[in-house]
Amino acid sequence: MQGLKFHHLGLACQDIEEAKAYLSLHMNVQGWSETVFDPLQQAWLCIGKLEEGPELELIAGDVVRNYVKRGMFLYHTCWQVADLEQAVQSLEKQGHRVVSAPKKTVLFAGRQVAFLHSEILGLMELVETDGGEAKGAV
Repeated sequence: MQGLKFHHLGLACQDIEEAKAYLSLHMNVQGWSETVFDPLQQAWLCIGKLEEGPELELIAGDVVRNYVKRGMFLYHTCWQVADLEQAVQSLEKQGHRVVSAPKKTVLFAGRQVAFLHSEILGLMELVETDGGEAKGAV
């Protein structure tokens, strides 16, 4: 499958405000999007824009609670795709397993996302392309 474009790193955290303060202190963060609760993802979410490097999505809530308890903070990599359904089907044919079927997300202004497990990359989020930014993006 070609056409995957890197979008962001997803970081699990206990408390988004605490994580934002820590990352802002130690990295060149240009700003943070609005923190939103997504009922379909059952998580609190926000995106940080770094001066250089990938964007960082902070995720807090039940969906990442076990990761945080085990000290695992790198939660997923996110890849932008032009056609989400086609990308999911293609990756499934290559042996990836769908963990969360496509659904709209609050953080990305209603764009659909899906989560798949890859033997090489672990948890992958796919987000459909539409040129929009994260809610309240800086």
